[in-house]
Amino acid sequence: YSECTTDNHRKLIVELINQFKYLSNDEYAKILRELAEDIVTDPELTDETTQIVAMAVDRAADSSQYILYGLKPNLQKIGWCNSKYKQVNTAGKAWDTYKNSPNHKHIVLVDEFVGSGKSVIERVELIQKTFREKNISDYSIRAKVLVATQQGIENIESKEINISSRITLKKGISDYYPNYLVNDMLGLMVLE
Repeated sequence: YSECTTDNHRKLIVELINQFKYLSNDEYAKILRELAEDIVTDPELTDETTQIVAMAVDRAADSSQYILYGLKPNLQKIGWCNSKYKQVNTAGKAWDTYKNSPNHKHIVLVDEFVGSGKSVIERVELIQKTFREKNISDYSIRAKVLVATQQGIENIESKEINISSRITLKKGISDYYPNYLVNDMLGLMVLE
């Protein structure tokens, strides 16, 4: 804020901060329950045929694994048996899970936040490539996340990937200001 050179710079910073979405612990727990309900009420999914897969790609700690872990008690409370559905801690293990348990053909990628959608698209393409190489076509993939940007959802859907998000965020400038002001507001982001 002290680096802002004009009142317009300061005003923009305040407006952007006012758009922030803060989740209390209670709100976070609520949308995690809603994510579990979204999975359970999806008509194509059952606990006997579904693997819930963290968006992570390696063994490093990742927020998607936190979501996977948080879903476990929520799914159990609404009737899914922990011993029936498969929990998979990295996207690359979806094939191994299917190979060892072919009934688990519905893959639900989970994560905390989707920005541009690039990671979701890459994970889906990785899984599709692996299944295609194994000549397997009887499976489905969808992404279910807590928070996503509208642009990320649009990017993902443009690749014909099924995605749902509990909270959808707009771009801080482009989606809030009238078109005739957008370039001016974006210009204010560059400090002289």
